[in-house]
Amino acid sequence: MTGTVKDQIAARLTETRERTLGMLAPLTENVLCAQHSPLMSPLLWDLAHIGNYEDQWLLRALGSEGVGSAYDDLYDAFRH
Repeated sequence: MTGTVKDQIAARLTETRERTLGMLAPLTENVLCAQHSPLMSPLLWDLAHIGNYEDQWLLRALGSEGVGSAYDDLYDAFRH
């Protein structure tokens, strides 16, 4: 892999996001929004949780505004 470490990390994150979205693409909205177990969140919540943590750890932690903290409480897995 060529490029800076930052470029390599960005490329890996992009690959991972594309694979994740690809796995979820065939699922219906009902499946994505369903809570299949009381111990597990709906898949769509987990996807948004990943996005929120990317925003916190990879954007805002490095000085970018990102989306902002408006969703931090909602996607805090320790609270919900």
